[in-house]
Amino acid sequence: MGKGLRRGSIVLGFAGVLVLALPSAFANATPLGNAQTNQHCDATTNGGGFSVVQGSSVGVNYAMPTNGRLTNWSVMAGFAGPNNPDGTETAQLEVWRPTGTTGSYTLVFLSPSQTFSTTAGGQTFTLKPTADVEAGDLLGLAIINSDAGCLQSTSNTSDVAGGTFGPPPAPGTTVNGFVPFSRWQVNVAATLRHRTQRER
Repeated sequence: MGKGLRRGSIVLGFAGVLVLALPSAFANATPLGNAQTNQHCDATTNGGGFSVVQGSSVGVNYAMPTNGRLTNWSVMAGFAGPNNPDGTETAQLEVWRPTGTTGSYTLVFLSPSQTFSTTAGGQTFTLKPTADVEAGDLLGLAIINSDAGCLQSTSNTSDVAGGTFGPPPAPGTTVNGFVPFSRWQVNVAATLRHRTQRER
């Protein structure tokens, strides 16, 4: 009888460890952004590219809360404009760092381009290697040579995106003159993995 109770205690002890360990693993990842769209951006007739960055937002966080690494990103297809005759959209994840001057950002990360059908719905892409980011960096999206869904309208004036035409620059480039759009959220989401104590 005694041995049976001890075995049971050991099993319950291991089970308790597993239950406690799982939440900490999931807590290490934070979802950011909102991959939804009801507005297209025409890059085909505006220099071949259009970049949007979420300068401020309410309810949905586009800013990195801590230093870390982005492991994947998402975009919603399905709101292509009329200048998209081949039925595909091409997009890239951008990460922008505010310079401290209104409408001015430095591009710190640009993902490989991804092309998908305008009817594909939600698309998620793994980042290999992951993208190192810092607290305060902002999610953005580049539309490349297509007329694709880029923004989602909201009713909140504090949801402000900024846009600029032309192909995305090389990381490290500062771009001035982003035009603000109030009541819009960028059609992009990503997962942030926080750095562990050992990685800091």
